[in-house]
Amino acid sequence: MPIFIRNFSMNSLMSQGEIDSDIMLDLYSTARWKHAHGAFYMVKELENRVQFIFRGIPDGKEIKVLGTDTHYHGSCIWKVYPFFNATPEGADPLSALIAFTNSDQTTVAVSHIVNAAVLPELTEGEGIDVQVAGFPLLLESYENRESFEKHFSQDASNTPWPVLVPDRKILPINFMLAHDPDLKNEDKQNVQNVDILLLASKVLGVHRSEGLQKGEFFNVATVSCEFGHLDLVFSDDLCDTPVPKGSYIVTSFILSSDVALGTWESWVQGS
Repeated sequence: MPIFIRNFSMNSLMSQGEIDSDIMLDLYSTARWKHAHGAFYMVKELENRVQFIFRGIPDGKEIKVLGTDTHYHGSCIWKVYPFFNATPEGADPLSALIAFTNSDQTTVAVSHIVNAAVLPELTEGEGIDVQVAGFPLLLESYENRESFEKHFSQDASNTPWPVLVPDRKILPINFMLAHDPDLKNEDKQNVQNVDILLLASKVLGVHRSEGLQKGEFFNVATVSCEFGHLDLVFSDDLCDTPVPKGSYIVTSFILSSDVALGTWESWVQGS
């Protein structure tokens, strides 16, 4: 999963077009450690609830960091039912991309799993609790649902949305194409970015937080979908118009789900 520099307005994390290794080392050095069946997640949570999660495995007497995730530690919890492992070939063993449904099996989402290896092997049909946050790649704001539908119908050829996104229903459009029985196998194999989701929903609330440094700010808009409430994290430059409470948003986004809750929140003692 990428480090969401733009969503969190963390421009100060960049130095000459690359992530500043000194800042990352400082974050790593003050992180708390979680057990993960012989491996570790090193988690640094900032006051603004932004988390940096370093994925590490033992390498002799050292810890080899395989990669870093970012996540927003909000309060939106879903009960989900995993049914398909969509993790790409070649991904490191501490990463996971999972498709899951809700208890009524009325909707499907594809999500990157944070702290994935703290769980035992997942059993199909078994529900798990996840704390979720969405990171928009594209975001539009409208006065209401009717405004969005009118704009879509009047200018469908220029809209960025491939379909009229249903209200409050997550649409895993690329995942659906990749598993469409009517598509040829070669066409399915050409489908990329199965983790991109679409959603249209009313904004229930918005709050603004300071980023990694003073003067950097990001927004968290809470919306509703069939799974429950969802926090969407975005910077001002991701949307051309304001996103106040009561407005209606349409977004393509990446979903992040933390499974290290309750029994599975296994911190290393003294970390």
